[in-house]
Amino acid sequence: MIAVLALLPLLLATACAGGGAGTARAGEGRVRITFWSALRGSQQVVDAYNRSQRRVHVDFEQVPSGQQGGYAKLSNAARAGNAPDVATIEYPQVPGFAIDGVARDLTPLLGERLRARLLPQALALTTFEGRTFSVPLDVEPMVFLYRRDLFAAHHIAVPRTWAQFERAAREVRRA
Repeated sequence: MIAVLALLPLLLATACAGGGAGTARAGEGRVRITFWSALRGSQQVVDAYNRSQRRVHVDFEQVPSGQQGGYAKLSNAARAGNAPDVATIEYPQVPGFAIDGVARDLTPLLGERLRARLLPQALALTTFEGRTFSVPLDVEPMVFLYRRDLFAAHHIAVPRTWAQFERAAREVRRA
């Protein structure tokens, strides 16, 4: 939830900068932002956000995931000039969307305060040649840290699969 909240000021800044399909300019009343995502639960987050304030309204569209679903729709919409203001894409897709001009350079919109709240490893997945094209929103486990002394004292093997991780977690909890 913190990452989503960190993204909302960026949504406002993006909308005020102009360029999106449904974006109002500053001084024209309530700003409307279009947001496409395949992530489950996005509608509930958008609904809560829209209830929380009056300056910005997010119009959400659930799109299918993957290359033949939302990604194809996003690419086509960008080529046609009617892409959403904000969309979620997976890390491996960011370079392609950046090269194709679909993803906007967000570097000037990311202040130090927001950068400090993001994992540097995740931010690095969205930054190329010093320019940031996406804000990390959903970060999967990338690193496993554990206490070597605790594992050794209780003869717990370092897990290499999710099933082993579950067993190790139960053993650590019992210990």
